[in-house]
Amino acid sequence: MTLVHIPDNFPDGPGFSELERGHQYSLLLGWLYCARYDTTIVPSGIWASFTSEVTSGVLERAGLIEIRSTPAGIVCHGGGKPKRPHRAVAPHDSARFEAWWSVWPRKQAKRAAQQAFAKALTKIGFDDLMAATHRFADDPNREDRYTPHPATWLNGERWLDAPQPADPRSTNATARVSATVELGRRLAAAQQLPALRGPR
Repeated sequence: MTLVHIPDNFPDGPGFSELERGHQYSLLLGWLYCARYDTTIVPSGIWASFTSEVTSGVLERAGLIEIRSTPAGIVCHGGGKPKRPHRAVAPHDSARFEAWWSVWPRKQAKRAAQQAFAKALTKIGFDDLMAATHRFADDPNREDRYTPHPATWLNGERWLDAPQPADPRSTNATARVSATVELGRRLAAAQQLPALRGPR
């Protein structure tokens, strides 16, 4: 899903309300393009496919777009995805991630796991997350082939899941072994009974 940032005062605020609906529509299409392709520049050919030179001139004079020759295109100010500030990973976050990573049983997609880990720490404390991870990793019913990627587990808030149910195949196998051992005991006891009674 692409997020589209449309200024709060669009279309009725200053700078927008003086525009005709067609000009507003062209501006909106430019913002949608910027959001879809995560850019601030609409290539000239694309812009020309949904607007006219007159509209471009009106929007440029209003300071809502900027026409550039290098690279050729239209810069849509105020539209598109809002840029998220880049957050540097704090050293203690990195150390905590490495501690968590050492416990996680499936070592795949580490970078995605780091991002999911940072996000998870906004929802659950580190100690609680470590305890849940230990529970999951040490669960005797967990199978390696069904262990999710670490980011999948974190993003899905799987630390809230109940423990894995016992594998019915292993439960049935254990029950069969126990029943076989018990049957062997009974047979051995039955064979000893005639010897104890003596000859007839």
